[in-house]
Amino acid sequence: MTVASIMPRSATWETLQKSRNVAAVATLATGLSSTNAELRRACLKTLLARKELESRRAIVLQWEHYDPEDCELLRGHASLFVESVRGLLRRGTLSEKRRALAVAAALEMSEVFDDLLEIVVDAKHGLQAKATSCLLSLCQRWGERARAGRDVPTARTKILDQLHDQLVRFHEHRNMHLIDAWLCVVHWDDALQRGLIRDSRHAAYRSVIQRLRESEHPAALQLLGGYLLRATTPKNVINILIERRDIALAVETAKLLDETSLGNALRRLQQLPALQCLQQLEGELPPMDGECERRIWLMVAASSSDWEQVLRAAVRYSKLGTREARQTAAEMLSCGRRPELEVLVPAIQSAAAAGAMESPCLGGMILQIADWLQSPSIKLKKAAREFLQDFTVDNLLDQIRHWPTQMCKAMARIVVLVEPDATQRLTRELQSPAPRRRLAALQAVQLLDCAEGVSKALMPLLEDPRLEVRVRTIDLLGALGHEALEEMIPRLLEDASTDIQDAASRAVRRMRRKARS
Repeated sequence: MTVASIMPRSATWETLQKSRNVAAVATLATGLSSTNAELRRACLKTLLARKELESRRAIVLQWEHYDPEDCELLRGHASLFVESVRGLLRRGTLSEKRRALAVAAALEMSEVFDDLLEIVVDAKHGLQAKATSCLLSLCQRWGERARAGRDVPTARTKILDQLHDQLVRFHEHRNMHLIDAWLCVVHWDDALQRGLIRDSRHAAYRSVIQRLRESEHPAALQLLGGYLLRATTPKNVINILIERRDIALAVETAKLLDETSLGNALRRLQQLPALQCLQQLEGELPPMDGECERRIWLMVAASSSDWEQVLRAAVRYSKLGTREARQTAAEMLSCGRRPELEVLVPAIQSAAAAGAMESPCLGGMILQIADWLQSPSIKLKKAAREFLQDFTVDNLLDQIRHWPTQMCKAMARIVVLVEPDATQRLTRELQSPAPRRRLAALQAVQLLDCAEGVSKALMPLLEDPRLEVRVRTIDLLGALGHEALEEMIPRLLEDASTDIQDAASRAVRRMRRKARS
């Protein structure tokens, strides 16, 4: 058949447009396969304006010739083609059914879903694969709308009911594509889905749970991620959410969130065990928009126990130079599971011992976070203070009694930044009637290098009944070159205790070195 490539004469065209004769449909249909877009679109519009079923059928049977603009035109009239597509799927030839499937997928025809299901569950049907692809495409689009808050219940509910009927008979056909279709179209709040994942006797229960555990389809991952926001999610589904390591799961979950739901998600993550999909993400994230990446790193901070990864990301954000980036860095510290001193202090000690104060290791990152205390950014300063809130003089005094000196020294590096003026607190401790508290205070004074500020409170300790207290006091005052101690040196050198004599000798040497310098 000759394919028209030019517009017909105006008189001819006017006759075709006005003709009520069914024969005109065949003539107009020849223009649908034209490479001339203007002619093809004019024929489409003319056939769309006609009311005969034959005109709709003609448009469907020429579907492969249409460009995106043609398809967009037809999408606005999708309901006109339902009867034609259904008729072709039921009574058409194999090639006609193939075209009908293409139209059903392109125009998102939920009305012919039952016809698609009949083909999909028929293992002997020549178009089973094509129908399966069409069905999955429909389910993905309708499910995506539902999860984005743009659900069309009248259409999707019908799809769910028809698909669920087939899942009830899953033992008959064992078609796993229907399980995938279900996971694509269903919403976590759908009553049918809530019932299915709680009913281990359901014919499709095992297969649905298995696909939730294994499927890499974005829609299935998004469905699984959506359960993060549901406090009533069954434990079996929560365990899958926790155990899956797919980075794509983290990405799809982040895509679901907005500023309203993000806070709820972060609180939920803090309550759950660490999600495996949020571990070791550095250098592994695919390209994405900045807002989605921001949400992922906030989720990492709320869930992960790997604080080295969290702090590296927070420091990286803090250096981007924008207010939004600094806000993100601060939020990462605020929403995270703040580790105990027993985790942080050894890391600082290791970094100090290795001379890796600015390295990307955990200890180096903690020290960089401590620098935020001097930042002009109020948000960074506040976040750092909250994160380091356990680095107090009181906690240092407690730990001095239990920890090795080097660990206490590492802790003191941060304490002096968090509480730069500890004079009053230490003065009270130095005057305590409890010997152990006085001794701990002396060690803290030495670690914090603040002997000069408490020198008046130190002098009475030279007469302390505990030998260890007197020795440490002499060492501290000697390091200062304190005048009152200098006057007492002769008496101390003649003390009955050799420990006091040794301490006095050390003080003399320190004061001489200080005088020479």
